[in-house]
Amino acid sequence: MQDFTKGYANQMRQLKLQGLNKSCQYMSMLTQLDDYQHLLMAISEKDIPHLQQTVNLALCNGASILEIVNKLEDTLEGIYCP
Repeated sequence: MQDFTKGYANQMRQLKLQGLNKSCQYMSMLTQLDDYQHLLMAISEKDIPHLQQTVNLALCNGASILEIVNKLEDTLEGIYCP
């Protein structure tokens, strides 16, 4: 009976861990989708000078979408010039 209980408890721990891992993956994906939405909104609402140059340079440097959005906002404010 103890073996059955230990096996059941072990299985429950594994399932909880799998659930937490999936939850973390989903949150990461939702954050990434939100970053893409911010990028699209920045592009569609504002006339960003040197847009292609700024995005290409950021992509060549391995920047994430969030970093690209920040660079575009800096470009708009005149802080960053590619």
